Amino acid sequence: MDIKRALRVFLSLFVAVVLSALAGCGKGAEERSTSTAVNLATPPLSQTSKATPDDWKNALEASFVMTDVKDGGEGVTEFSACFKRVGKNCDAFAFGSRDAFRKLRFFTAGTSSAMDVFTYVPIYISLRDNERPSLFLAPYFFSKGGWIFLNKIAIMLDGDVVLEQDFEGSAVKRNPEAAGVAEKVHFIASEQQIASLRKIKPESTLLIRFTGQNGHISLDKERIEYFKSEIANALFIYDTINHALDGKVPTEVGTGPK
Repeated sequence: MDIKRALRVFLSLFVAVVLSALAGCGKGAEERSTSTAVNLATPPLSQTSKATPDDWKNALEASFVMTDVKDGGEGVTEFSACFKRVGKNCDAFAFGSRDAFRKLRFFTAGTSSAMDVFTYVPIYISLRDNERPSLFLAPYFFSKGGWIFLNKIAIMLDGDVVLEQDFEGSAVKRNPEAAGVAEKVHFIASEQQIASLRKIKPESTLLIRFTGQNGHISLDKERIEYFKSEIANALFIYDTINHALDGKVPTEVGTGPK
């Protein structure tokens, strides 16, 4: 009798252990299934944080006020852009254009930079769709006395040469004009050159020299003052656009909504 009772107790314990093990397996499978479903339904962060072209465009257009819009022909739209308004005045103005075929915008820093009339260093900002802006300098030499065959520009600030740029012959465009000859070249200012240009102040002593095979020429004081004003304006616009596009450039990793 004692043997039968012991056998029944053993069988009861064995059945309980088996049922418990089966229940545990089912729960683990359910948990694994739930975990897998969550992983499949949640995309990686890199997929959810990428900015779109619309994000880029909206951020750019919010950084300035556009007026005087007109059709420039050949897919080009011309406009005025104000990046900083104080009362009724615009303290950071640019002549703007958008070339739809080239997918480029240009912001020219001031009146002197917008006109190739006299020897000067025009300044403008180039901005390709969905990218960051580039700051351009475009030295322009004009003379009634003949070519200088421009091959270098240098900027001296308070006695120190802070920017030097050499040009290959093929980079300089030379054109005869009705009243003389013109030479022009465009180059993107490097980060180091931009840092040097930031040091220019209204009270700075500034010299800008054009050098060529046939000698050199320096900008006169009036044009030096134009340059001081327009480089400050250009850098403000360049910084404003860059700041507005933070987190909105589709080609940059980790941009877009968080």
